[in-house]
Parts: sequence; C-alpha cells; structure tokens
Amino acid sequence: MNAARRAVLHAALDCLLPADEAGPGAVGLGGASYVERALGAEHAASLPAYERGLDALDATALARHGDRFAALGAQARDEVLSDAGAFLELLRTHAIEGCFGDPRWGGNTGGAGWALLGYPGPRTQWSEVEQRLG
Repeated sequence: MNAARRAVLHAALDCLLPADEAGPGAVGLGGASYVERALGAEHAASLPAYERGLDALDATALARHGDRFAALGAQARDEVLSDAGAFLELLRTHAIEGCFGDPRWGGNTGGAGWALLGYPGPRTQWSEVEQRLG
C-alpha cells in the first residue's frame, strides 16, 4: 500500500473508532496494521476494492472540500465516509476484526481492544476451584 492510501486508511479508521478518554482508537489498537497485513494474505482478494475505495475517498474529499481525505477535519471525514457504501462496510468489518480479534493476526495490539471491552483474553489454565461443578 502506498503512502497516500495508507494515510487515507488511517484517517478512515480513525473516523470509525477514534481515540478518546476510554482508550486508543482503531489505529492505536492495530486496526491499520491488521488491514495491511490481511490484504497481503487472507483478504488479498479485497486489495482491489481497498485501492478503489481509498482512492475514491480521497477524490471525493478533494472534490467536495478541496483537500485530501486525511487532511480533513472529523466532521468532513465523516460526511465523505458516510457515502462510501459497500467500501465502508468492508472497512468496518476489517476494523472490527483488527481491533478486537486475536492479536496473533496482526491487530488488537497487546490485547488493548479486549481491555476496552473488559475481556481478559483467552485463558489456557483454570484453577482447581474454577473447575469444580456446582
């Protein structure tokens, strides 16, 4: 992915899940890293859709607001992104996977997405007390 598309990807993910007082946003959670890694592997068939979608976001931002998507303010980004249709759904799906899936797939850095949800992560051991019935 080239630098221009990467900037649009980061800005779009930031719109979907921005950082706030509760914790990091999609980029900080590893969502962008997950998407880029996935596009080279299990979601490689989605690469052309991403290229078209990210380019379209940039083109729409330039046409409507006179600036590239990544340079727009949050409200203008939201407005452009809201018209992205099928690409928005694809991006949303991958953002959820990247922010809240298993960290071994390249997202959810350090389990931070799970921490936002209050999920401690998978457990590999249970104490004797926890295994007792009733």
